[in-house]
Amino acid sequence: MRKTIYLISACDRFNYGDLLFNHILEAALPVSLKAEYRIVQVGVLGRKMSAYGGHDSIGLNRLYRQIQDHDVMIFAGGGLLGHHWDAMLIQYGYGILLRGTRKVIGHRRFENLLRRFFFRDLPEYPFIHSRTGLTKKVSIIYNSVGGGALQGMSPKELNRIKMRLTDSDYLSVRDNHIFKLLETGDNSPALSPDSAILLKEIFPLRQVRKKMSDRGRKIIDSIPYILLHCNVRVAVKHMKRIQELIQVLTTTYDYRILLLPVNYIQNRDLAGLKRISRGGLNGEVLQGYRNIFDICGLIGHARLVLATSLHVNITAASYGVPHLGLTREIKKVNAYFETWYNGLVHDSYHPDRLPPAIAQALADTGILGKNTNRLCRMARNNLAAIFRRIAVIS
Repeated sequence: MRKTIYLISACDRFNYGDLLFNHILEAALPVSLKAEYRIVQVGVLGRKMSAYGGHDSIGLNRLYRQIQDHDVMIFAGGGLLGHHWDAMLIQYGYGILLRGTRKVIGHRRFENLLRRFFFRDLPEYPFIHSRTGLTKKVSIIYNSVGGGALQGMSPKELNRIKMRLTDSDYLSVRDNHIFKLLETGDNSPALSPDSAILLKEIFPLRQVRKKMSDRGRKIIDSIPYILLHCNVRVAVKHMKRIQELIQVLTTTYDYRILLLPVNYIQNRDLAGLKRISRGGLNGEVLQGYRNIFDICGLIGHARLVLATSLHVNITAASYGVPHLGLTREIKKVNAYFETWYNGLVHDSYHPDRLPPAIAQALADTGILGKNTNRLCRMARNNLAAIFRRIAVIS
């Protein structure tokens, strides 16, 4: 019987970045490992996402029922570390009901209720697994993961998580902030760029174009455009500043301004971008582009990308598109730029400070390309270390 590699992520919810990681890991796996192992995609609950360019997956409950000795669990990427079950489950539907219940009975009791009735045999955290909690002899690997949820934890809870992570076979994290939180001397994690930087190698733009919808191809074949993304919180808080920035871009550059939602969990991106656009006065909102290859292609063909999304920025970097963070308020985006861009102009900015940085970013595309090539080499080295580890285990 063939052994199994389980590729685990939040690949069963519609957030652009979460739908990428399993693609990258599966494509990068060496032929020798693919011959020895079958590949199974795993989300939190398990859903069919292939219609959107993602994967159809099983849930964590089913994984624990079917995992066997000598199987491998790879946590494929994303900000997985430290999330509790309630925070994850709220994003899978029934948000108002679940938030209301949590508010009435409290976080701890709500979390215990979820684990008792829905995730009884699973660990305390959805994406932190330890061999000591499993009845089978399996290998556990984490690929360039993030962990923004770790930053608000008490020292006691953080130490408990660190102890469980040291039980893994391989752990790499995607920025210095998470590295410092998890640093433990000899058992410190490896530091690697997010593997989404390899998109251009896994899906060259000519291949992405073939996978795009006719609507998406029509846009990339039209006049050049600047692509803007922001979440609803930033859109509401900085609406006037972002609208003023769009007016500056419109008068300075001969480009269309396109506003692209990438997170369709409760449609919050869309709601915020509609408020900014005001019916097209401040850019055109691209609605209904839910296939990840449409999103990827629209980013990859832009002349400039301004975004609060980490993986919109990383996708732009992979395809050599100048990109900047649209606010200083997204910690994981700030941490990524600070870790991997070494003082380049590409960074996060407050909206009213973006125009000079935009001019410099558009002029310095060669420097961006060199940095992206460097990050790709590091990401490939990280994956090679993972695959060597699996080969030794097998």
